Amino acid sequence: MTAVAVHVMGTLALVAVSLAVIVLFQNITSYYGLEAERVQLSEAVEALGRGLVEAVALHTMGESNITLLEVKLPPDISGKGYTVELRGGDGEAVELVGRVVGVSLAEVVVLPNFGEGVVEPVNESLELTCGSHVITVRSRVTMPSRGAVYVAVLRAGDAQLVGFIQERLGREEVEAISSGACSWGG
Repeated sequence: MTAVAVHVMGTLALVAVSLAVIVLFQNITSYYGLEAERVQLSEAVEALGRGLVEAVALHTMGESNITLLEVKLPPDISGKGYTVELRGGDGEAVELVGRVVGVSLAEVVVLPNFGEGVVEPVNESLELTCGSHVITVRSRVTMPSRGAVYVAVLRAGDAQLVGFIQERLGREEVEAISSGACSWGG
């Protein structure tokens, strides 16, 4: 072999090793980025779970048919949107499932402990009519949100329905809810 051929083969081997190292670092970076997203998502879902448990506890102690509790959530997870959905019911445990939008591997499940009593998630959505205002209670939170996020607890016989309100509530809506002038077919 000539010196030129040896030099070309050595250069190609060096380029191949460099590319392998670059790919390795990219994979490591992606892995730790995904782990960071999972941790952030877990914190957001757990915060929503704590808010849910607090709202149910307040509702259990109170006399009203509706209890709202505003929860503060991060607007995004590493610059990406996320959703948190209520699942369960029918005698099963209620669970919160969080997902980062566009990342199939980042999913977190939290099981809030409500203690005694029957707690059921709303089925998809529920229209809450408060005087002339109609407010939608949903089983899902989608972030980022333009309005505040509220945990809503509704008394339905022996059970308590839980869901989320994700809109800006003005003073009139809050007063209508506080006055007990709301109905929802439950």
